Amino acid sequence: MKSQETYSASGLGFTLVEVVLVIAIMLILAVVAIPLSSGLGTNATLDDATGALIQNMRMVHTRSVAGLDGASHSISFYADHYVLDESTGAAIEIKLPAVLFLTSTISNVVFSKATGVPNFTDTITLTHNAGGTRTVILNAIGMVEMQ
Repeated sequence: MKSQETYSASGLGFTLVEVVLVIAIMLILAVVAIPLSSGLGTNATLDDATGALIQNMRMVHTRSVAGLDGASHSISFYADHYVLDESTGAAIEIKLPAVLFLTSTISNVVFSKATGVPNFTDTITLTHNAGGTRTVILNAIGMVEMQ
């Protein structure tokens, strides 16, 4: 005798409650994940630009201490870029990403030849349009560090 297979309606597929529950969980995860992922991009952009600024400021300081080109070296700050400059006239302009802007208490810092002592101490702040800041400190002996 052949066995008859019967299927009940409750044994197939998902119930409406299960589908609604899965959709609700996915929406909750999306609401939490989207702000987190956008914050990661903001932090990465700020960290990259701050690291480059610190590296460039230290390079200008080192070039002054070494007496490279027989000149003192300087760095000038603007809202959307900064310029590595030498008294010999060579200049390198470093553009910031469009979402960042720079503020500084001093517009131009000159590191003295041989000693590397800056003419001013300075606090430089990088700010992201979406929020978040990084602060770089230049102290009286020419050391550069992130606050």
